[in-house]
Amino acid sequence: MSMPMMTEDHMSSDTKGILEEDPLVKEETSWETSSEPSNEQEQLSTRAEQEKMRSAAQRRSTYQLKISCKQEK
Repeated sequence: MSMPMMTEDHMSSDTKGILEEDPLVKEETSWETSSEPSNEQEQLSTRAEQEKMRSAAQRRSTYQLKISCKQEK
């Protein structure tokens, strides 16, 4: 039997307070809470990473299209 995932709603206020004060938890979750990168270098890095992901997705899509065209012949 699997345990249901515990969400913040299920945590007691004491547990939330402890987790929020833990520096490791803050570091690991900081990316979740910051919607905008703090400086220009981070913005450029984020854009470059997004562009890499878009390019990879486009290559996969093109490759899959080529395969499906070959299979139809």
